Amino acid sequence: MKPYNRIAKSLIPKIIPVLEKARKKWIKGTEQTEETYWDWFNKVGYENCSLCNMFSTIIKNRNCYNIDGKRCPLKDNKQECCVEFHACFGAWDDNDFESFHKYAILLRDRIGKLLDKARKMAEAA
Repeated sequence: MKPYNRIAKSLIPKIIPVLEKARKKWIKGTEQTEETYWDWFNKVGYENCSLCNMFSTIIKNRNCYNIDGKRCPLKDNKQECCVEFHACFGAWDDNDFESFHKYAILLRDRIGKLLDKARKMAEAA
């Protein structure tokens, strides 16, 4: 499945600090060890990220669209979030640290690429 990865121009520049915050969260996720990752994901990783908070129009419902109908750049197809997040959740649920770590890195990198893209869009505007 091809990632969505689109950022609406109308969200620039306000999405940049949101992406920065989401990336910091997943940098912390990639720093977890086999002894700490389960608790970290249970307490922090599973909570709505800053992007979820920006794009959720219904409290505690990850519908991934904001009030203006703009779609979260991490929302892939019909899933609530991206495949990397779902893979992290599955690995956490299966108590599989190696897979969790792999997908946390992929998620961190994907958010980082979106952040770079948003900064370039802001510079071009």
